[in-house]
Amino acid sequence: MITSRHDHTLRAFIRESLAGDSYDRYFSGKERQDLIIGIITDVIKKSDTFDLLGSDDDERLLMVAAGICAAGVTTLFGKNVEEGEFHSLQVIASDIFDTINKKNPTLSSNLKKLDTTIGPSQIRFSHLAKPEFDDARKKIGLETPYDLNDMSKSILASALFISKNYKIAKFNLGYWTDKPGKNPNFPEFTTADSTGNAALDLAFCAYNGPTDRVLVPWCQNTTTKKYEPCKDGVKDQTRVYDYIPRYTTPDSSSKNLGTLLWISKAASFLPFILFNLKIAFTFRQSTKTTGV
Repeated sequence: MITSRHDHTLRAFIRESLAGDSYDRYFSGKERQDLIIGIITDVIKKSDTFDLLGSDDDERLLMVAAGICAAGVTTLFGKNVEEGEFHSLQVIASDIFDTINKKNPTLSSNLKKLDTTIGPSQIRFSHLAKPEFDDARKKIGLETPYDLNDMSKSILASALFISKNYKIAKFNLGYWTDKPGKNPNFPEFTTADSTGNAALDLAFCAYNGPTDRVLVPWCQNTTTKKYEPCKDGVKDQTRVYDYIPRYTTPDSSSKNLGTLLWISKAASFLPFILFNLKIAFTFRQSTKTTGV
């Protein structure tokens, strides 16, 4: 088991593995790299929860890395989370919503504005307050919205939600995992802006956008060439497995990339984070074997 006394050794191990590597191009400055390595060090202590996230180690680590990316995009790894009154009110509002939702779901449906995103990875507690996540929440230590203030719990909560979305994209919708996602309507979103994994791109889109409207079968109309949710009984449509929809806030301009920009930012963080996470996980496995 990795404990606090191993933190320095683990960080040094990652640093040594990074020596001479080109991954530093993904982050500017030693301060940012140290911040990420510190987060990975903390999250890896909870690696006994990783089995919740995928069918094998590679997929589990990818989901944890995705959770860390979510914190990177939304709050710059916790740096932009307001510690003052506004942030406190958001958490209180989320707690009130959770309490009402447990007692009277019908009433809570009229109070959606209280169901706000909170914590370093800006996730709604309601995403994980469903019965299907009961065991996972207990294992992570996620009992109330206040627990999402904890960096590693927030990241693992996001990883769990992204993992659910990823499985839907991969298995239910048949999205490719070895090809990048695309949106031909916005050529600014290039292959380089994708994670290289269309299913993960769609899972990220569902994290940042309206989940229920993202995780649906997508088709291209063979007449108009437009991409839209597939419709039953319509013949002039072709199913696609790499289309990533673009959603924005109602007041955004037509040029705003919205969810596509979010995915692009997450994709830029992913290689560095995943590389270091694998190093940390390997180190953890070796310390378990040797009993360090």
